[in-house]
Amino acid sequence: MKLTKYMNDDALVTGLLNEESLAFKYMYDNFKPMIIKIVQGFKISNDYVDDIFQDGLIILIKNLRNGKFSRQSKVSTYFYGICKNLIFQKSSKKTELSLSTDQEFLLNQMTEDLSEMEGLVQKEHEYSLLEKAINQISEDCQKIFKGFYYQKKSMNDLAQELGYTSAFVRVKKNRCMNHLKKMIHG
Repeated sequence: MKLTKYMNDDALVTGLLNEESLAFKYMYDNFKPMIIKIVQGFKISNDYVDDIFQDGLIILIKNLRNGKFSRQSKVSTYFYGICKNLIFQKSSKKTELSLSTDQEFLLNQMTEDLSEMEGLVQKEHEYSLLEKAINQISEDCQKIFKGFYYQKKSMNDLAQELGYTSAFVRVKKNRCMNHLKKMIHG
C-alpha cells in the first residue's frame, strides 16, 4: 500500500480512524517537519517535538471521532492549529517567550499562510455550493446570470436575446437571485 493514498483528506481521515499504521506514518513523514520548524522559533527544547506531535495526533483523532473536526479545512491545517496551540501552552509554562526578529517574521508568515489557506478552502467550499445551486436553477435564470455576470451584457441586450422586456428581465434576475440564495443558505 502506498503512502500517497493518504494525500486525499478523506482517505487520511479514514486511515486515522481505522488506526492504519500507514496513515500514522504519512502524518509523521509529512507533518512532523512542520512542527519542528514551529518549535525552533520558540525557546522550547527540541525534545518536546515528539510530545507535541503525539499529543496533537491524539487530539486530532479524538476530534475526528467526536465530530469536532468539521472538514471545513484540510487535515494538515487543522493539525497545524492543534500543534501550534500545544506549543503556545508549552512555551507559556516556560520562562518568558522570546523570539528573534527572523523567528517572529517566520511565525507571522506561517500564521498568515495558514489563514490564507483556510480562507481559500472556505472560498472553494462556497464556490462549490454556488456551482451546484446554479446547475439546479431554471434555464432562464442560468441564461440571465451567465449573460449579466459573466458576459457583462446589459439588461436591454438580455431582454432582446431572451424575447422579454428589460423590466421583466430585471424582476426575473432578482427572483432568480433570491431563489439561489435560499438554495445556498437553506
